Amino acid sequence: MITLWGRSSSVNVQKVIWALDEMDLPYHHEVVGGRYGGTDTPEFAALTPVRRVPVLQDGALVLWESHAILRQLARTRGAPIAPAEADLPIADQWMEYVTSTLQPSFIRLFWQIVRTRPQDRVEADLPALRRAFLDTLPPLEARLDARPYLAGKAFSMADIAAGSLFYRAKDLCDPFRDHPNIARWYGELTQRPAYGRVVMTSYDELRA
Repeated sequence: MITLWGRSSSVNVQKVIWALDEMDLPYHHEVVGGRYGGTDTPEFAALTPVRRVPVLQDGALVLWESHAILRQLARTRGAPIAPAEADLPIADQWMEYVTSTLQPSFIRLFWQIVRTRPQDRVEADLPALRRAFLDTLPPLEARLDARPYLAGKAFSMADIAAGSLFYRAKDLCDPFRDHPNIARWYGELTQRPAYGRVVMTSYDELRA
């Protein structure tokens, strides 16, 4: 039995829920984190030393860090999130790009616009924060030229890792205006029922 710990409004938790939904895997959801609390309990501390969501329990295995969870699900459950073996290094590469470059710039922008009270925002910083995020997109744009998905011809865990950000990113800036390949790819993702159910949802509870 799979148990997922986390709140559905977390973009990192959404990555795992999206993957579980794509794979049609049943799971029990323990809603913790953010305004729901629960991450400071002894029970949760026994699962993860960092006390952050998501955490996945799959039998005796307990994993934290969303991309580690995606990789484990791909290894053990396979399609549709597992890339072809030849494409696995490329999928890993783009997941690392999300971790190191794409998501940090997204979070800085999201935090300033959504998670900060209007009276506390530093409006003068917003153009630079938007530009910093947009400057991470050309590698994705180039990768998606002449190929439908990040790992190659098929949807995979790499698209989950990166694609989970763009429903919110489009509310913060215009990531598609100068990036037609990303716009096409995002359009493909929005046609996936799991993306609509999991990612294209309100994040009003996160607003300051």
